[in-house]
Amino acid sequence: MEPTELIATLAVILSCILLLIVMKVKRQIKEIQLELDLIRNQTARADFTPCSSVSDRNQGQAASFNTTSEEIKGTALDEQLLFMIQKGQKIAAIKKLREAKDMDLMTAKLYVDKLEGQI
Repeated sequence: MEPTELIATLAVILSCILLLIVMKVKRQIKEIQLELDLIRNQTARADFTPCSSVSDRNQGQAASFNTTSEEIKGTALDEQLLFMIQKGQKIAAIKKLREAKDMDLMTAKLYVDKLEGQI
């Protein structure tokens, strides 16, 4: 085997190893983002007051001073997902989350599993 072939082979092997490491780090980042989303949504629920609700979605008014419209969407989605989980529709909840948040299957399953743990 010539030195250039050896160097090329080693470069390919190192590239594959680096690709695997990058994929692992991306998965870890997604898991951390899920945990942050859950914490953010739990905080939004604590700030949410039942007497103040979003009356017109086109106006985009927040339900409370500390809650943004994006957090309200996440909270409402979480409530829908929790309701589906309680009805025994965990797979449907995962599917709904994937469609709503454009998540991959594993990330959506982890998210729904964490929501299920709150019940």
